[in-house]
Amino acid sequence: MWSIIGVLIVTAAIIAYEIPKLTKRRSIRDGVVFGFLIVIGCTAAVLGSLHVDLPNPVTGINAVFKPLGSMIYESFK
Repeated sequence: MWSIIGVLIVTAAIIAYEIPKLTKRRSIRDGVVFGFLIVIGCTAAVLGSLHVDLPNPVTGINAVFKPLGSMIYESFK
């Protein structure tokens, strides 16, 4: 419970620090990307603090590139 509150407080502090800079520059694209990344990061941190098993990104990368690597390896035989 306290870890979730801590994550939300840190996230709110990051948003409070960054949003004035983004609004001063009127950077809509940067604001959208910042919002997207902060939501993903906050969600991952909250799920991690709840001890939810999160998938490893390397597994997805291996699923994509292993067949490609095998195909390239077979073409050079």
